[in-house]
Amino acid sequence: MTNRDAVVEILTTARDIISEVNLEADLRATGFSKAIDLLAAAATTDGAASGTLRQSLASLKPSTSVPHTDGPIGKLAAALHTELDQVELAYVVADDKLDLVLSRSKLPKEKFPAMRTVTILVAAGRQAVGLDDSWTSIDLIREVCRDFGILDTNNFAAAVTAVGDAFVVHGKGVQRKVKVTRAGFEEAGRLLAQLLGSAH
Repeated sequence: MTNRDAVVEILTTARDIISEVNLEADLRATGFSKAIDLLAAAATTDGAASGTLRQSLASLKPSTSVPHTDGPIGKLAAALHTELDQVELAYVVADDKLDLVLSRSKLPKEKFPAMRTVTILVAAGRQAVGLDDSWTSIDLIREVCRDFGILDTNNFAAAVTAVGDAFVVHGKGVQRKVKVTRAGFEEAGRLLAQLLGSAH
């Protein structure tokens, strides 16, 4: 068998195995590449690895440790340096809207830290997916806090400024806006991991 014939056989076998194990669409490219590697290695030994290869590929499951970058949720996962499934549990992005869908029970019990958490998650989420042009209105965040039942009007401004270096704050009073820093996106990712009970 010539080298060309060997390559054609490996590619054809890899294609057939990927088809047989019915991998999900987002795993096919990775599976095909892995199949080629394993078949090529097997070709230099006894050539009997195809059964094991089928089992290995059939057991593949989608990995969320490296988030997909397609779509708004993927962009958000990448910006927060966190897993895609955690982002999907916390946010819904549709029709040019971002909703924070965590249950109230996941947030801190006390209103002040709860407002701080929502402030970071909302601003980071909106800016990561491009809904806000680098700045998020404090009024918008206030309304989300109100919807969660955690708004303490007397302490809301203090909660916003308690985010430390996560934000750059611009303007005064009702005109205030916040811009999330790199540290802010990282903090949002850490908060999600804590709230959802998974190590980040």
